[in-house]
Amino acid sequence: FCTALLSMVLLQACSPATQDTERMASHHLTLSEANKLVELPLHCVETPYPYKTGAVLGSAADLKEPSVLHPVFYGCFDWHSAVHGYWSMVTLLQQYPELEQADKVRAVLKRNLTAENVAREVDFFSKDINDSFERTYGWAWLLKLSDELRSWEDPMAKELAANLQPLADLIVERYINFLPRLVYPVRVGEHTNTAFGLS
Repeated sequence: FCTALLSMVLLQACSPATQDTERMASHHLTLSEANKLVELPLHCVETPYPYKTGAVLGSAADLKEPSVLHPVFYGCFDWHSAVHGYWSMVTLLQQYPELEQADKVRAVLKRNLTAENVAREVDFFSKDINDSFERTYGWAWLLKLSDELRSWEDPMAKELAANLQPLADLIVERYINFLPRLVYPVRVGEHTNTAFGLS
């Protein structure tokens, strides 16, 4: 999912501006396409393994199941993929409320994006050894998810946005602390690329 998304972004970025604008203006997802797309995050957000932790261990006490450390974002192979899996579901449901799997998407969102689960995600990020966890790519996806929930005129979305707010606030703090200390941009062609996350 992550690779396919990255390929689409790169293809868009490499095309001349006029072609890019024409392409974006001429293609909107059909309901049929949205129904197919939503199957991807629905399949992975609650699939616990395989999983790449990417975490620093301070002691043996930090060795826990991904679903214990990240009770919301434990699926889809890694944390940031789980986050943008949720973003995909929210975006598709917001734009296509008549999705065939709408009830299932709502159930997954309600079951996992609880205040209690988000508090455990915040606990993980609050440890000093996790200061740089998912910087900045995963951070960006979390803020995109938060923004998508806040902009959706739906009672469930408002509740989920409130649940997610403590983690969004923490990520904003991380950006505010990190960016002034950044002496030069991180330009590696991977997730830690600062322009990639900030864009």
